[in-house]
Amino acid sequence: MIRGNFRQSALTFDTTAIQFKYDLKEIKNREIVLDFSSVSFINPFGMLFLKVLFSTLSVRNQVKAIFKSTDVVNYLVRMSFHNHFTLNENVTFIPSLADISLRRNELSDRLIELTDYSVNNDDDVDRITEKITEIVAPKIEFYEDISDIFQTAISETLSNVEVHSGLKTATVCLQTYGNSIIIAIGDEGIGIKSGLKDLSKGLTDEEAIEKALEPLISSRSGRGGMGLTELSDKIKGRNDCMGIRSKGGYILIENGILRKGKCAELPGAQIMIKLNKS
Repeated sequence: MIRGNFRQSALTFDTTAIQFKYDLKEIKNREIVLDFSSVSFINPFGMLFLKVLFSTLSVRNQVKAIFKSTDVVNYLVRMSFHNHFTLNENVTFIPSLADISLRRNELSDRLIELTDYSVNNDDDVDRITEKITEIVAPKIEFYEDISDIFQTAISETLSNVEVHSGLKTATVCLQTYGNSIIIAIGDEGIGIKSGLKDLSKGLTDEEAIEKALEPLISSRSGRGGMGLTELSDKIKGRNDCMGIRSKGGYILIENGILRKGKCAELPGAQIMIKLNKS
């Protein structure tokens, strides 16, 4: 049996940009117990991280996840996290998330629960962006302050999944926190470095992510945007925050400053965007 204890009190982009003792690709036919008893807060990116982690480990192993915080358990239920593992017999939650029901008023502050979308073409990207905007705009008092960058964030990250992931399924989750909103969008595909092909030759995963932010690297003719370049420039200009994790590397743009590093290798790419009221 392999037992892992997550010792941080929160599951966010910063606290999940860590390295593990084991190479996750090499673990197979084992019982894995992941203890999150110390976690008392989780945001959309933390939940996206857990989805990718559990999905990866459960392909060849039995995974048991332990949560103690009532707030965390209720949040996972509220955001329909457990529904992604309904048919996965290799994942067990303690307590059983499927057996917990919440009152309707406990769902009122939810924007977009953890949801998978198919992004097979540009029409899908536009349709999903419009759908998400229609849900979010009436619920956020400061939406007019962020409307432009919000739509850019959704459309460009979805487009990135469509073009570069090799999987064409995006997982999306949004939540407000006072005068800010956190957006988490990711996939479990080939990752940014592989998606860039020859352009990433000789680069580490974190260097490949940084490369993807350069002009004309992640964009395509015909869509009118500049891909992740336009998004990262807007984030820096507004002093918002964006983190990108792909395979074994990450970058974080915060207060106009970019930092990068290594983390435990997971499939695909996951993006966190925090937009603040102006």
